Amino acid sequence: MQNTWKDIVKDFPTTPFLFVGSGLTRRYFDLPNWEELLKHFAAIISDDSFIFQRYMQENDKDYEKIGSAISKDFDSKWFRDASIRTNEEDVYAAVEAGVSPFKAELAHFIKTNSIKNEAYAEEIALLQKLTENNISGFITTNYDTFIEDIAAGYKTYNSQEELIFSPIQEMAEIFKIHGSVTDPASIVITAEDYQEFNDKCAYLAAKLLTIFMEYPIIFIGYSITDNDIQKILSAIIACLSKKNVDKLQNRFIFVKRNAAITDDIKIGTYSKEINGQDIFMTQLETNNFKLIYEPLTEKQAAMPVKLLRFFKDQFYNFTLTNQPSKHIFVNAFDPNVPLDQLCCSIGQNSQLVKRGLVGMSLEQCYKAIVFDNIIPFSADDILAFAIPNLLSQTSKLPLFKFLKSAIQPHYDIQQKISCTKFDDLISTSFKKYRENKSFKDRSVNGIIQEYTNDGILDPRALEYIAYLYENEINVDELGTFLANYLTAFPETLSKEFTNSQIKTNLRRLIRIYDFLKYHD
Repeated sequence: MQNTWKDIVKDFPTTPFLFVGSGLTRRYFDLPNWEELLKHFAAIISDDSFIFQRYMQENDKDYEKIGSAISKDFDSKWFRDASIRTNEEDVYAAVEAGVSPFKAELAHFIKTNSIKNEAYAEEIALLQKLTENNISGFITTNYDTFIEDIAAGYKTYNSQEELIFSPIQEMAEIFKIHGSVTDPASIVITAEDYQEFNDKCAYLAAKLLTIFMEYPIIFIGYSITDNDIQKILSAIIACLSKKNVDKLQNRFIFVKRNAAITDDIKIGTYSKEINGQDIFMTQLETNNFKLIYEPLTEKQAAMPVKLLRFFKDQFYNFTLTNQPSKHIFVNAFDPNVPLDQLCCSIGQNSQLVKRGLVGMSLEQCYKAIVFDNIIPFSADDILAFAIPNLLSQTSKLPLFKFLKSAIQPHYDIQQKISCTKFDDLISTSFKKYRENKSFKDRSVNGIIQEYTNDGILDPRALEYIAYLYENEINVDELGTFLANYLTAFPETLSKEFTNSQIKTNLRRLIRIYDFLKYHD
């Protein structure tokens, strides 16, 4: 066995999960334990000083059954006697939504009495600091919000059911398996609640199995004989071979509060028989939890755990839906990038995305003139990051829409534009034979109509429109035609489209449209 707690932490394969029991929040919030909580509500039902002893005797001293009996009697009295009601909106709203008055009042009581014990301010501050980079997550049977309060940015699952039916990332997450005061209906307090919890315990164990196999688990705030731990460990161990059980127990740490030990940690081994197997775990005894927390600062995640969870969640959702989000941009401009050239970048999304604009294609550039919102970036970003690269490939680009939409002047781009009048767009051969081209109607729609037979457009129309004079082109007719054509034949501007003549003619018309529509 390692000599010190610091040595044990040093051998952890990764940052740990904390399995937190009511002892921790009794320590930090001065909240009642299970028996004290039930006594409090029994006293509201009746002022008989022996009321709780009656519940104990009638229910075999079984707290789950006692919870059911108190819940039944409390709910009945709450509806009959307005004097016992807490006149608060959260209580009334919960009851109106169908929640048991007992659970609604219990949740309000815990929230109201969750007051930080300043005697442990240093311990709390240190534990809070650990949530940034040294703890992977929390599992708890507590109802209160102590963990959520100190672990800002962690994802919280407020019930066993929510956890079972949600994709988890095993990073910067809080699993409240017995419910939460933020959702009173989720609270597990009665025999019926525990029966439902036990019925689903195998599903919960399956959900938590990976965490138990891959992360160190520190049990804190529990008695090792706690029934909740016994049930969960039993369900998990039932899924494992003897070999894997041996691996599992090497990662179990049990913290036992010992009021007599204040300046040191007593390290020992605890064994417990579960499902016929002896489970061994390291036991730490102390009443100074700073000594527990401080060595954990030496085991750090590669980056803040909230950030790691964010990445896992984003990639999980993308894998599931194949849809990028505002936080993940996946090969946005070239779906043919080989795997050995693919990379993932991390940083401020606005800067990373703008850098990605360097890969914008000619196809996207031309389509962005005809359609709005083809490229989800500002005109200034396009001109700053994408256009310089495209201008290195060709001097013929439609740029006036971008320049007109931009806030900045972009003088470097303006200086590279050679087109200052309409005829600069038209080649010498087109201008030479312009007069000789005979059309029934010298207009955009006239040429389209003339060269459409049985609903099929002759591709020569794309060339012939460019023979029109500037004053013969109605820009709205041209814009409508281009939009309809690209909608019907979206592949025409792509690299894969092999008819270069049609592609050239279409690009020319888009440049004409860009000039007529957006040039000042």
